[in-house]
Amino acid sequence: MIRLTGELEQLVLKILKEENKPLIPAEVQRLIQPNKSLAYTTVMTVLKRLYEKKLLKREKHSTAFAYSYVKSDSGTSDLKNIFDGLLTSYGDIAISNFFDSVNTKPEHKELLKEYLKNAKK
Repeated sequence: MIRLTGELEQLVLKILKEENKPLIPAEVQRLIQPNKSLAYTTVMTVLKRLYEKKLLKREKHSTAFAYSYVKSDSGTSDLKNIFDGLLTSYGDIAISNFFDSVNTKPEHKELLKEYLKNAKK
């Protein structure tokens, strides 16, 4: 799973992915309880942040929102949304940090060179 989220966000994403149906915050809180004891407001905040990161969908259920895992057809659209968010939020800094990370591994550097070469065609 993607590590651009914290430990608690990872747990919430895992729960929603496994449940495979929309859940309200109280349901998510109950499913978290074996692992952590959290306040309802904390669970709501995590769900809202994941929704804002476009990692969750939400729909109104009576007085609360129900959240569900965003399924992607290709497996890359979740990452694309994250990359788009990083570029929007951090611009040049995101690109330079990405390049610095790629530059530390020769195999990744060669792969990036191939992608750039093919993008010029």
